[in-house]
Amino acid sequence: MSNNILVREARRRREIFQNLPHYLQKIKEAVKQLDNE
Repeated sequence: MSNNILVREARRRREIFQNLPHYLQKIKEAVKQLDNE
């Protein structure tokens, strides 16, 4: 049972890591917009 939870956690972490470049790009765009104001 606990093993199943660990597997799910690992999958979610892997998805987050794979999406990191996408998140960083969004953050960079947001910072640029803030700097422009």
